[in-house]
Amino acid sequence: MSTTNTHAILSGLLAAGLLASGVARAADAAAPAAPPQAAAAQPGPMTGPLVAGICLLSRQDIVGRSKVGAAASARVLELQHNAQTEFDGEKAHLEARAAALRSKRPTSAAMQAQMQAQAQALNQQAQQMQERAGLRSRQLEATHNLAVNHVLAAAQPFVEQAFAAHNCGLLFDKDVAIGGNLGNDLTPEAIAAMDAKAAPITVELAPAASVGR
Repeated sequence: MSTTNTHAILSGLLAAGLLASGVARAADAAAPAAPPQAAAAQPGPMTGPLVAGICLLSRQDIVGRSKVGAAASARVLELQHNAQTEFDGEKAHLEARAAALRSKRPTSAAMQAQMQAQAQALNQQAQQMQERAGLRSRQLEATHNLAVNHVLAAAQPFVEQAFAAHNCGLLFDKDVAIGGNLGNDLTPEAIAAMDAKAAPITVELAPAASVGR
């Protein structure tokens, strides 16, 4: 086998984005979406009378602004950072081994065969790392979703308290409201009660068996 062919076997190491696409995808999922940019000449917000019995809640703010939610988000980011660091180190190690192998020039058929075997082994390891990176990405995404659900579940008793205290008849998602009188927003009250009484939640990496391929 020629040196060129050996190098071609190693090309998978160079072409593999490996983790940047996998783990970063989960990091993007955890980040709150940026609000749409306002147009230069937007009219003022729509207002109107307060509608009795209609209340609002921002689940996004519950997750993002409560102490429990902030701690859970920080833990998810820590898990993402740990995964990125782990796979970045492994990728750098494989690339260094590939570069060292590419720098060699076979002087015999036996050496050429040995280099071919080493190149194939490195490429196989890179492919295996890609598979593990994809699995870890799915685990991180599942972890993020579970954390959000647990934060909202922890907030539920305090939302129900505020709902009863304001004599609400209906509760709508504030984050999808287009305009109007938003005076019956239960979010600050629910967050304050949650911060005072809710226990932190435990966030660990979702098991591999719980995520699909």
